[in-house]
Amino acid sequence: MAMKFTARIVAIFVALFLAGCGDYSVSLRGGYSFVRTDGANRSIVNKENGVVVYPDVASYEEINKFIVGCRQKSRLPLSEKPEFTTGFGYFILDTETGKYSGGLSAAAFSNERKLLGLPESAPHASCP
Repeated sequence: MAMKFTARIVAIFVALFLAGCGDYSVSLRGGYSFVRTDGANRSIVNKENGVVVYPDVASYEEINKFIVGCRQKSRLPLSEKPEFTTGFGYFILDTETGKYSGGLSAAAFSNERKLLGLPESAPHASCP
């Protein structure tokens, strides 16, 4: 009897702990979502195409039909595949066409924004 009670208490504690550490998702325009895959990795995904912007998305903002932001190297990489280990820097995602431009320098990011008619905004923190 005491063993079952103790097992239940442990199970409840583990469930509460895991619920507090759980993943989260923020809905974005065009069917995209900003998701945390674990404590150190965040991505932008689409239900139809899967991962669109690989970890780690440090910051993003939605401007009209675009999602713009900064992707940096993860502190805890999920894989050694090129999708996870290259292309760091600024990005622009067109949510209507799915066109993605990533790995942009600050200058290239600024130029792309101007070409697309996007307003300049505060720089994204700690972007390579």
